[in-house]
Amino acid sequence: MFLALLFKNQEYTVLALLAAASFLLLAPIISFKLLQNSNFWRYLGIGFILFVIFNYVLTSMPIVSYNPQAIWNFRVLTIPLEDFFYNFSLLSWYLLAYHKIKRSLPSLIKSKNKEV
Repeated sequence: MFLALLFKNQEYTVLALLAAASFLLLAPIISFKLLQNSNFWRYLGIGFILFVIFNYVLTSMPIVSYNPQAIWNFRVLTIPLEDFFYNFSLLSWYLLAYHKIKRSLPSLIKSKNKEV
């Protein structure tokens, strides 16, 4: 969150950092065991491997380009560092939502069956 405030003039950087920071702050409240689950970290690892392959291709050609004023302009290979924060938050928020919906689905189905 501090870094997002520090780089407040770089829109993409701020959004990527806020999304990642908000996940790290809220995930333990919403689903305490998610961050402790080794499958979560495997899922992120596989996701990051695919992310690096495809993002490298897209940014090296360059099919995707970035406004230098909107990012730090520090890159891993050809991938802006902010993309790693973005990818982390995208995959993490998706998985958190999936787990919450999956966990609440049986009770929703039971309550719908009682109404019928």
